[in-house]
Amino acid sequence: KKSKGPTEITALEAAFDQKANLAIFIGSVVVKDPEFNVTCDKLTAHLKKEDKANAGGAVSPLNTTPRPTTPRPDESGAPKKKTGGGLERAVADSTSDQPVIITQDKKDADGNVTHSIGKGKKATYDAASGDIVLTGTPEVTQGINRVIATDPSTVITLNRDGHMKAVGPHKTIIVDKGEAGI
Repeated sequence: KKSKGPTEITALEAAFDQKANLAIFIGSVVVKDPEFNVTCDKLTAHLKKEDKANAGGAVSPLNTTPRPTTPRPDESGAPKKKTGGGLERAVADSTSDQPVIITQDKKDADGNVTHSIGKGKKATYDAASGDIVLTGTPEVTQGINRVIATDPSTVITLNRDGHMKAVGPHKTIIVDKGEAGI
């Protein structure tokens, strides 16, 4: 599998806590990843913990097969923001009037590209599932569909394959391609 390329994160401040496996970026945060882009006020990256349980030579009865020490490519296609332990989850927060904004282009089996833009007060990314959960009166524009929360409690989930799910009060606007000039 070909490497998807690096992820670049720019911010005004950054703090790293190796014991807590955290990386925190604050102020005008921009994430440029080959799979998506994010702008937010604060990004907290929760990194996977290194498995040191078997470091003393004890053999786990559940897994007696030795594992290679070189990291394998993530077969799920989940974006990784850091090599080594990898990314477990990331939380993007808005601390100002500007929402968290996520942009993503997905290519379907026919080669058509769907441009998605998600906005909300907070976005949580789960690396294992690939889900992005938007909260805080979120809205998502995906192709000709626009889903807008009508209540702050509404949650919109975008998953890895480009599907979207809204739970809670919302409205959907479908734009005629001819009208929009898309």
